[in-house]
Amino acid sequence: MPRAPWTCFLALLACAACAVSLRAQPFELDREVAEAAADQDRGDCAAAESRLRAVVQALQATQATEERIAQALNLLASACHDGGKYREAEEFYREALRRLDGGGAGRSLARVRVLNNLGNLKCETADYPEAEQLLEDALALAAATAGRDRPQVATCWNNLGRLRLEQDRLDEAEEMYTQAHALLEKHFGPKHPHLTAARNNLAALYREQGKLAEAEALQRQVIEELK
Repeated sequence: MPRAPWTCFLALLACAACAVSLRAQPFELDREVAEAAADQDRGDCAAAESRLRAVVQALQATQATEERIAQALNLLASACHDGGKYREAEEFYREALRRLDGGGAGRSLARVRVLNNLGNLKCETADYPEAEQLLEDALALAAATAGRDRPQVATCWNNLGRLRLEQDRLDEAEEMYTQAHALLEKHFGPKHPHLTAARNNLAALYREQGKLAEAEALQRQVIEELK
């Protein structure tokens, strides 16, 4: 499940008043965010970080809404995260969370994304107790805001499954990955591309558990769907 909600953020930027130069038009912000996404996809996280720092600066200079600034901070944190700058990433994630305190459903779902991202970072740095708290908070907020059978909840289950796998709590990981897969299948249908990552995660877990037949069956299903 991708961390950075690039496509959603492009729409949020449409009302911003300036861009990297602090004097540019809104479409230039869109372009900078799109270019940052392309940089990050190519593995050039330093270039993505540089662009997104400028976007954040532009939004702050024009007194954009807290939600818009938080979205930009989340993307900036993601670029730092992928670039291995964990301390900076954590700072930006936490600043995004601070700016997303309160508000309606839209702000709550934005907060879910940041909680998931920060929880994943803490999982990667082996801070498992805080990772667990962050990811459980994300799950509770997603369920309360979007409903328990929505894709946002599936993302939370997937991230908790990954944490349990890192902790070698394989039975719990299986339960959580299965929950994520079931919710995605219910929402999108059995052949949607969103199920590919969920099936790959579950297949990898089955191999860890020695359930080779189950893992092979899922992998064959993924290969057939990708043809």
